[in-house]
Amino acid sequence: MAKKIIFYLVLGCICVWANAYAQPYGEDSEPSQEELDAAFSEAQAAREAALWSDRIIDRSQVDPLTRMVESADLIVRGVVRSKAFVYDDRGIPFTRMTMSVSEVIKGDSGTSQVEIVQEGGVSEDNPENIVMVSHTHYFEEGETELLFLKRSGRTAMGSGLEIDQRFRIFEGNVFDENGRAVIIEPGRQSGPSRLRLSQDRHPAPRFEQIKIGPHVLRKNFGRGDGPADSGGEHARVDSSVSYRDAAGVDAFISELRERGL
Repeated sequence: MAKKIIFYLVLGCICVWANAYAQPYGEDSEPSQEELDAAFSEAQAAREAALWSDRIIDRSQVDPLTRMVESADLIVRGVVRSKAFVYDDRGIPFTRMTMSVSEVIKGDSGTSQVEIVQEGGVSEDNPENIVMVSHTHYFEEGETELLFLKRSGRTAMGSGLEIDQRFRIFEGNVFDENGRAVIIEPGRQSGPSRLRLSQDRHPAPRFEQIKIGPHVLRKNFGRGDGPADSGGEHARVDSSVSYRDAAGVDAFISELRERGL
């Protein structure tokens, strides 16, 4: 029997069935480089805010990293120790990830480990079927993560924590979910340092693969066949800003602490 995937979109009740070798993430569904840059852009943040207000906004005060820090209830660095599939009374799969905490950067974890439960996983009735949810993050045992967490108040399958922001630590450096390097740049006029993402990606397989049980899926970032890509036709490649310029995790955490932690 062919392997199948059920993929739920966030904004709707649409279910898409596809072969398990299909690529659930791709250039079309991924933000363009302009959108990626905007995630760490002071000017873009101010423009977006202005769309919802007729007040004059002081753009010099916008600092997206500060907003991310303030939004999080808990910021931790740690190592993924285990994953397990659990099922609700309807048979819907959830993936329970347990991470041992090596450093608490903000908040109080209350324990030496955190547990994150997210929708999706291997079907209870047929292990050849996979349920995927668009807002779920996928983890692998042994990998180091830096997570911005929010206490949701909900206890879906026993967890009250949700992921607000995820940064992946590899070879001591900081990357986004898909392998773009986080780069620290000096701030303007003695302001706080600014962050941007590289336009290329680290070629390590971990950034392009999703493992769900025995199934391995591959993200499709562009038209090339290799694991590294230039960001696709939507991106403007800047060879001076590379994944090799990624910020070290200690430098990144120092930036977080400078935001008043």
